[in-house]
Amino acid sequence: MTSLRLLTSLVCFTALLLAGCGDMIPIWRGEVTLDDYTIYHSVYPVEFEVDLSREQGAELNTRLELVIRYYVGIGRQNLPLFILIEDEENNIREFTVDIPLKSGEQWLGVPAENEIDYVLTHTAIPSLRLKPGKYTLKMYANDELDEKIYGVVKIEARLFLLEEVSES
Repeated sequence: MTSLRLLTSLVCFTALLLAGCGDMIPIWRGEVTLDDYTIYHSVYPVEFEVDLSREQGAELNTRLELVIRYYVGIGRQNLPLFILIEDEENNIREFTVDIPLKSGEQWLGVPAENEIDYVLTHTAIPSLRLKPGKYTLKMYANDELDEKIYGVVKIEARLFLLEEVSES
C-alpha cells in the first residue's frame, strides 16, 4: 500500500511540475554533440547559429539556458565556459560562466539513460537583451591551465523570452 501511495504522489507531483512549466517554450534552441567529448580553450568553438529574425519588437529580453550532458569521467567540480555572442554587424558580447557539476561527492543533474552520463540544466545568462536578427553563439572552455576539457558529450542552448516588468 505504501509503494502505491508513493507512486501516486510521484505521478501527481510530476503532472503539477509539467503543468507549471508547460508555458515556457524557447524562442530558439540549438544542439551540438561533441564527437570527441572535448571542448577547447582557444580553437574549435562549440558554435550555434541563432535566428531571431521572426521575433517581434525593438529589443528582446531573453535568458540563455544550457543543457549540458557530461561524462562522469570528466574529473572536474565545474565546467568553466567563455561565451561569445556576435550579431550581424560583428558586434561581440562576452560572458564567462562557471557551471557546477558536482557538490561534494554528488554529481549534479540527472543520470542519462546510459547511466554513465549526467544531464544538467543551467541558466548561463539570466538576462540578455537581443534585437531581432541573426547571431553566432560560440562557447569555449575557460580554463587557461588546460587547453581542453574532456567529458562534455552534448550542449543544448535555449533562449527564452522573459516578460518585461513594467515600472510603476
